Amino acid sequence: RHGKLFVEGGEKASQYEIASSGSWSGWGTEYLPDPTWNHEDLVWLPVNDRGEFKLETGWQSEESYLHVRRVGSKGVLLSQKVDGPGPHNLSLAAASMITFKVECAQPELLVGASLKVEGYQTDHEVTKDLADGKVEVRLPVDKFHVSMTLPDLAHSFPLGKAEVVGMDMEQTFHFAGLRSASGHLRADGEGVFPCRVRVRSSEGFYTTLETNPEGRWELKGAPEQDLTIEFLPEDQWLTPLNQPRFDLPRGMSLFDYDLPVGYLL
Repeated sequence: RHGKLFVEGGEKASQYEIASSGSWSGWGTEYLPDPTWNHEDLVWLPVNDRGEFKLETGWQSEESYLHVRRVGSKGVLLSQKVDGPGPHNLSLAAASMITFKVECAQPELLVGASLKVEGYQTDHEVTKDLADGKVEVRLPVDKFHVSMTLPDLAHSFPLGKAEVVGMDMEQTFHFAGLRSASGHLRADGEGVFPCRVRVRSSEGFYTTLETNPEGRWELKGAPEQDLTIEFLPEDQWLTPLNQPRFDLPRGMSLFDYDLPVGYLL
C-alpha cells in the first residue's frame, strides 16, 4: 500500500505514521488487528516530509484499512478503507483549537488549577494549567472527558464532557466550589479501624479515605454537591450495612455512625 497523506492546518505530515489492517467479513470484524485495542500488533511506518508513505509489510488483504496516528501515540485519528495497492490519497483534518473556560463563584479557588482532557475513542490526553479560568488546546475529532485538579488536593473534580467535531469551539464549565466533610465511625462505642470510606457524587466525583485509629475520617476539598458515603470495615465481626450507602447532602458536614456488630454462626 502506498500513497500520500494530506494534512490540513499547516502541520507537517512527518508528525504522523501509518499502518494497515486486513478486512474480510468472514472474520466477523472490520479490522484485523484492531488499531485501537491491538495497536502493538500493527507495523507502524513513518510518513516523509512530502506526505508520501509506502507500506511493504503489515496486515493486508484485497480490502484493507489504512490507519493514521501521531508518532508515539496510540490514538488513531483516521481509518480509511482502500482497495488494491494504490496510490491512495488520505486527508487528515487539522486539530481544532478548543477553549475551555471554568466559572466559579470563588475564582480564587482556581488559582494554580489544571485541566485534564481525555479522549474516549482515542487515547489522546493532555493536561494544561488553567490561567485566568481559561485553557486553549488543540484536539482531534473525538469525545472528551474534562476534569480539574486544584493545588494541594490529591483528587480531581469531573467537569463534564466535550465533543470536538472538527471546528474551533468554546465550552464553559461551572464549578460550584468546595465543601468539607468528616465523621466518626464506631462499633459498640469503639472507633472502627481500619476501615475504608468511599465518597462519591452523582456528578462523577469519587475518592477513598481511611479512618484513623479513633475511627474518625475527614475529607477536605470535596465538591459542593450532594455526596454519598460507604463504609468498608476490614473487621469480619462488623456486619455489612443494611443500607450500604448514606446520603451526605449539601449543608451537612458531620456524619457519625455506629456499626452493628455481627456474630459468627
